[in-house]
Amino acid sequence: MRIGLVVPVLNNFDQAIDLVYSAKSENDLKIYIRPQYRYQVPLAAAWNKGITHAIEDGCDVIIVSNDDALFSPSTIDRLALETLAMQDKFVMAFPVDVLDGLDDPSDILFVEDESFSGIKNIEDQTFSCFAIRPDFFELCGKFDENFDPAWWEDADMKYRIKLLGYKSLQTDIPYVHLRHQSTKKLTMPLNSMKSGEYYIKKWGSAKKDLHEAYTHPYNDVTLSPKDWR
Repeated sequence: MRIGLVVPVLNNFDQAIDLVYSAKSENDLKIYIRPQYRYQVPLAAAWNKGITHAIEDGCDVIIVSNDDALFSPSTIDRLALETLAMQDKFVMAFPVDVLDGLDDPSDILFVEDESFSGIKNIEDQTFSCFAIRPDFFELCGKFDENFDPAWWEDADMKYRIKLLGYKSLQTDIPYVHLRHQSTKKLTMPLNSMKSGEYYIKKWGSAKKDLHEAYTHPYNDVTLSPKDWR
């Protein structure tokens, strides 16, 4: 099995190195660092480019992760197997963030996965790390690159997945997310507001509850939820 690991890196270099160190696999693991520090592109564009490269390289599963994450020795292989085994109604799988259950985040590198049985996400960490199969873009479209530099692209894709009749799978596979280390270094209020305004333009409301005002992008019935312009 070939696994692609896509990691955009903007300004969080030390933790990105820790992530790469923690990325263990008994399979053919190929890591795709997306150098946002060199090319100032939206997070969604970095995801799209990295996923496209992994698909072109024949990856059976693509895992996309923030650079502020750490994996247990079995996270990547277990998540890949779970993603491949998903029923057709599922298009994305998430590991569970166990940061709040550890005295030290680096303990994830050494603790057996069974120690985290039953742990639930304390807050919504889903798009900090997710796994997809190579047909994801065909089924759901690419991530909307109008969310610049970040924020709201995850809510947008969640809503699109729901509109298209698919689901996401929350697994019990552990990882650690150190939480928003890159975006904290950006001018969040202004940029987040800009992305939020675009989300409202696209979906008519910003409830983020999978029941927005529009069921077609920009309220244009000729467009599929997969489309953006």
